[in-house]
Amino acid sequence: MKIAYISKSIVPSRSANSVQVMKMCEALAKCGHKVVLYCHTSDDKAKHAYSYYGVDPCFKIKKRIFTDYTEFKWVSGETKKRIMNKKALPDLFYGRDDLESFLKLAPLKKNMIFEVHEPPKNPTKKKYLSKLISYKNFKYLVVTSNALLKEYHKLFPKFKEKMFVAHNGSDFIDLKQINNEKITLLGHDTKIKIGYLGHLYPGKGIEMIEKLATHLPDIDFHIIGGTEEDIKRCKKTIKNENIIFYGFVPHSSLSKYYSAFDIVLAPYQNKIKTFGGGTDNSKWICPLKIFDYMAHAKAIIVSDTVLKDVLIHKVNCLTCPPQDVNAWLKAVSELIENPDLRTTLANNAYKNFVQKYTWTKRAQKILKLLSNHTMKERLKNQ
Repeated sequence: MKIAYISKSIVPSRSANSVQVMKMCEALAKCGHKVVLYCHTSDDKAKHAYSYYGVDPCFKIKKRIFTDYTEFKWVSGETKKRIMNKKALPDLFYGRDDLESFLKLAPLKKNMIFEVHEPPKNPTKKKYLSKLISYKNFKYLVVTSNALLKEYHKLFPKFKEKMFVAHNGSDFIDLKQINNEKITLLGHDTKIKIGYLGHLYPGKGIEMIEKLATHLPDIDFHIIGGTEEDIKRCKKTIKNENIIFYGFVPHSSLSKYYSAFDIVLAPYQNKIKTFGGGTDNSKWICPLKIFDYMAHAKAIIVSDTVLKDVLIHKVNCLTCPPQDVNAWLKAVSELIENPDLRTTLANNAYKNFVQKYTWTKRAQKILKLLSNHTMKERLKNQ
């Protein structure tokens, strides 16, 4: 099957969106399909993107500077007669974050799957999405959590059958190999290493980490990620010597940091801002780092508001109320003092990940639904 993945993402970039796009393209291609990613890039950057994200070059990347499109002239506003060579059409258009382009593609009557990670931001987006879902060739709207699925059921009740959940994922990791590649961390040579990987936007959890570090001065907290501006902002108020900032690390180099940690944190607060201080997405967030934590078999402490359909207290993680410092201190202390519990939680998280949450499992789930849907349509038309 020929699949065109359409995205507004800039590749390569530090964005989690771009990571997800690249990993999904790789997974779809490894399922045996011919995949082309159309995104904002250049020829030189596209060549660099594979190593930047640590993915196999098993799919093509083409720039989507609109005036340079060859296959998809619909984007540049040309007439229908000049839209495109019908033979060049893929079997499936798959994508996220480019609703307008999907609406232009819909009349071509090819199978379409669109992925959403939050509700429509305004009435216009809601109207466009409703129109897109109503097309007969629009097969599925993929959402990334059960909480988000419930929200979309409320918004578009007559299209429930076209919606399903596919959580985000991570790469399958050879744990023996990466454990031999762990990095020597900065700071004190303490027995327990606690890590956080991710952005430093308000609500992501650096606020809680500062409080934990103040109460636990003998434990180092290692922070991977954040822009230079965000790190400068944090350092203006955070004076704890046991909080160590490493800055941005390319996705392909993260495993050696994960391997060095005994405990990892995801202290999301009640309100979480997106890039640029955008909309609060705390109700339906599906963080990539949670699945990265699980893939690396780490003992996780996470806010009890996040991914309740994936994370289970005392089974594959410990959960705490977002702003309850005492609960977080108790959880950290419990894992420090109980290595057997750390091992049990880490092993259970890893097993859950392998069973359900690799990128390949995600791609297989989506394509299986499409295959079953196509078969039902064929039987119906016989």
